[in-house]
Amino acid sequence: MQLNGTAGAVSRAEFARLVGVSRPAVTQAVAKGRLSGAALLDGGKLNLAEAKRQWDARKDPRGELQASVLDGSESDPSYKQAKAREIDLRNQILELELGRKQDRYRDVEEIARATTTLWRRIRDKVETQIVASWPEDLAALTGGDAAAIRGLLKERVRALLTDAAAAAEQLGRDEDGEDGDDEAVDA
Repeated sequence: MQLNGTAGAVSRAEFARLVGVSRPAVTQAVAKGRLSGAALLDGGKLNLAEAKRQWDARKDPRGELQASVLDGSESDPSYKQAKAREIDLRNQILELELGRKQDRYRDVEEIARATTTLWRRIRDKVETQIVASWPEDLAALTGGDAAAIRGLLKERVRALLTDAAAAAEQLGRDEDGEDGDDEAVDA
């Protein structure tokens, strides 16, 4: 006897053995209507494929609701569909709560604070590393005026940081994360 959907008549005891439950559990499922319709054959036998489908649907409340809607056993399928949707939504809520407990999600304000802190650190490093120390090195290499080079670097670095901040702010406003306005940055 196979459980992979081959149609065949089996006794309740055989079906119970195949699905790993007691015979009284199968008899009780028949009595309560959890195994019904095409699953029941003459002489107390069960149609293996249909009984297995109904049995599996019974184990998953959402599957049971969908199975009853599909086979038309309920007079109000919209109710069953609504119940199935409710179960789906509850499962999604439980997944989100689990994700929060497992620290898989971050608060938007927390991300905004971390991003602001990161940009400030980048700005400070760029200003201290490039604007403060490079002018003397560049002046020595080119024979130029260190103060003029410092002013030019400061101006260019501020412009780049302002453009980067504006681009980051625009990303935060766009729902899809694309601003659609990809301009080349002049160097």
